[in-house]
Amino acid sequence: MADPILNEDMILAGLCAPASLDTADQLQEASWMSIANAYDRKIEREPFVKLISAAMTMNNNLGRLLVTVRVRDMLERGKLTKEQLDEAAASLIGYSESARVDLYKLTELVAQCPTSLDKVS
Repeated sequence: MADPILNEDMILAGLCAPASLDTADQLQEASWMSIANAYDRKIEREPFVKLISAAMTMNNNLGRLLVTVRVRDMLERGKLTKEQLDEAAASLIGYSESARVDLYKLTELVAQCPTSLDKVS
């Protein structure tokens, strides 16, 4: 294990707040910092994957909460149409496809990294 680079007490304090609309930004920021901290500390794969899974699940759910509340507010004010929702869904598909392509390219680069099984000339 490596020494911490980030302030772990600050990360833990950021993760102490109960999940809510008011704490969503704080919790999302702290979760990304916890991932970076775990990477910096070079923890083993299984606990690292568990940590990333928990962080991504929380981030995804908080993002959904923020969107749901904003959509509800817009519906209550009569400021949202089905067409706008359709446009938003199409945009999200486009953003997701772009991220998928980026992730694929990055994963290809990782797969090209030398391994202990490679022959050295």
